[in-house]
Amino acid sequence: MAGQPKKLVSSLKAGWQDIILELMAEGASKAEVKVKIGVTNDVHTRGMMEGEEYSETIKEGDRLCMAWWEEKARKSAVGELEGCNATMMIFNLKNRFPDDWRDRTETKHTGNVGFTDMTEDQLDAKLQALLNADQP
Repeated sequence: MAGQPKKLVSSLKAGWQDIILELMAEGASKAEVKVKIGVTNDVHTRGMMEGEEYSETIKEGDRLCMAWWEEKARKSAVGELEGCNATMMIFNLKNRFPDDWRDRTETKHTGNVGFTDMTEDQLDAKLQALLNADQP
């Protein structure tokens, strides 16, 4: 509502840290956690940027959450967990933990490769020389 003061992390009910860690240790998402502790996306974002205790609690929760999901994936892979959908598990891990679970890595080149100062005629001559060098 307009005119209401912004809710702050400091106004969360006592024990919010334990709630976050308990939920995330069972695989809960940040969306679930935000609902359970009663914060909006805006308060969560501010807490991550400005609230060291909040940010560190969420980061620890992320670590616990990933471990929970990885344990489920491991148990599923060796047949100890019935009814697991492998496709759902893979997408879940990739989307929730993209820094640790991805199919490929990207390499970005930021330097000059030496051809940017050449005219089109110079580039053509260089290319022709390279092509001729490969012929016997």
